[in-house]
Amino acid sequence: MFLEYINGWIIKVYNCLMRMHIININHKAIRRIRAALYHNICYKCNASFGKENPDRIFYVIRCPQSEMGLFAVINFVIFHIEKAVACGAEPVVDWQYYPNKYFSDDEKVGKENVWEYFFESVSGISLEEVYKSKHVIMSNGEWIPDLSETLDDEKLWKMHQLVEKYIRLNENTKRILKKECERIGIGKERVLGVKCRGTDFAASRPVGHAIVPDVDMTINVIEEKIKIWGDYDKIYLSTEDADILVKMKKHYGDRLFFTDAKNFTNVEAGKWLGDLYNEVTGEKKKEDMCMYIVATYLLASCDALIAPMVGGTLGAMRIKGKYKNKYIFNLGNY
Repeated sequence: MFLEYINGWIIKVYNCLMRMHIININHKAIRRIRAALYHNICYKCNASFGKENPDRIFYVIRCPQSEMGLFAVINFVIFHIEKAVACGAEPVVDWQYYPNKYFSDDEKVGKENVWEYFFESVSGISLEEVYKSKHVIMSNGEWIPDLSETLDDEKLWKMHQLVEKYIRLNENTKRILKKECERIGIGKERVLGVKCRGTDFAASRPVGHAIVPDVDMTINVIEEKIKIWGDYDKIYLSTEDADILVKMKKHYGDRLFFTDAKNFTNVEAGKWLGDLYNEVTGEKKKEDMCMYIVATYLLASCDALIAPMVGGTLGAMRIKGKYKNKYIFNLGNY
């Protein structure tokens, strides 16, 4: 028990540091220092922070990868929820002291749990209370990303059940999702969901990542599958690439629906999507990230899916559980 108290004090000191203004300055060198802090503390350990909740065990999910995409981090959370359940602990998500440049403003690091900008608390308990509790398991940064799950119906269903139980949108995000579903006609008409990834993938062709199809290949598959699956009243497109959106609008006209999620064009090689989102701050960043999440939940609300093998696709499929019809591009890796 002595070691758990020591771990608890080390993490308390770390949390205090992460709240300090000097650590949260938007400066490249300071960001590297901050990254070094949370990389070096993010190892798995048992910790004791106080005397509260002596009959409960919590598992704090913390991700040291500050440049992972939004749904990559959400899929990371699901990976660790599975670990928490396996060891009989209650999962808790910490996006407060382990920031990500996609969705964390520097001045809010250590002060607000960004998870709760979009979702309800996973186990109905606040981080503040967890960091006063007696029995806490602190996760490490381990993650085994496996997008082949998009082709494994049995594994998908298992993970869908975890998502159903633990990942719940907060009231604001649910309100926006409901409004978008009504606007598109999801639930009342046959809607085909299509995801197109471009921008950084198209420009950089990142080694080891799944190859994504271009827009012409995607359109060809849509036309082929409609002949087999039957026609759809509407097509819902989820993309962050403005050029893809223009081409799809030209081809499908008024049948094509999309959200106000932020789109980018002419992205230079070597510049990641996270870098582009990082150029926005404050409430606008929060709104952009919320719409990114809603865009993926809309895919999960469609009747059928055509998509590449990327993190957002896996996220949508885990939320959905099972589509009546789906086609996942499996084109190998860059």
